[in-house]
Amino acid sequence: EEPYKSIFDFAVKVSLKDCNKRVFEALARGGGFDDLPQPILRAQCFAEDIKGRTTIELAIRYGQATQESANSAQASLFGGDSGAMEIPEPPIPECEEWAPFDKLAREKEVVGVYLSGHPLDQFKVQMQQFCTPGGLANLENLEAARGRTISFGGMVTAAEHKMGKNGRPWGEMTVEDYHGSRRFPFFREDYVKFKDYMVDGWFIFLKGKVQMKPFRGSEEMEFKVQRIELLSDVLEKLAGRLRVQLDLEKVNEELVEQVCQLIEAHEGSVGVTVELHHPDAVLDMPSRRKRVALSSELLDGLSALDGVEYKVMGSGG
Repeated sequence: EEPYKSIFDFAVKVSLKDCNKRVFEALARGGGFDDLPQPILRAQCFAEDIKGRTTIELAIRYGQATQESANSAQASLFGGDSGAMEIPEPPIPECEEWAPFDKLAREKEVVGVYLSGHPLDQFKVQMQQFCTPGGLANLENLEAARGRTISFGGMVTAAEHKMGKNGRPWGEMTVEDYHGSRRFPFFREDYVKFKDYMVDGWFIFLKGKVQMKPFRGSEEMEFKVQRIELLSDVLEKLAGRLRVQLDLEKVNEELVEQVCQLIEAHEGSVGVTVELHHPDAVLDMPSRRKRVALSSELLDGLSALDGVEYKVMGSGG
């Protein structure tokens, strides 16, 4: 059987007894209609027409009507009927697509995993430049990580604020990254210091050290959180300098102009150094005047240029 052409074609060809409204909604949330020849946004599947009917409801009604018409034509074939009546597909209401995070959250709710991306993808620069490779996986064996300082970014997937029997508040939160998830409890001064970051759905950057628990006679290791920031603030707070690395063999007037245009278009507070790379040497050219605002647009623009790479240095780098 040929592939489905649209959500309406799908409704005509499936058994609507087995594929009910709930199934349609799950397919839409999970991206099941994303790649149809007649494109439809996930949000459009739930958009309503002027009568308050969603596209999914219209598709089901369309499928029912078309199937009934075809069945009626078959039944009266020997009675001289000319065939099934062709029913026009309803128009799909216009609307904005769901925000990326909302889209992924609905996707995971249905499928159980993220399929079309990950909520942390929007912070790829922060994750690549300031986080320890492997992220939370580094904390799976604390003994092996003894003494290491580890940084990672993640999404808070659960947060609880509690009161102990002694009247002292404390809390815990679960943070998830690309490599897994982990629960972090906070007590006493640490809770007071970090409680404002313990919000379900927030994206945060954590930095800490693997060390011995500070209890007399204890030989158990712990990851001691030393710093938490919003992931969205990391570039502004931690970046000290952008190093633009040019392959000397590919440098020409056009490339230089493109790099300069990107830097000019993103003025900010982070210093810039241009490095000219030759197989035998590297020439550093720090700028005294030019400063940039680090953003995905700037860094993606640099990455797209042939012969250009970059590195974001921490404060003092």
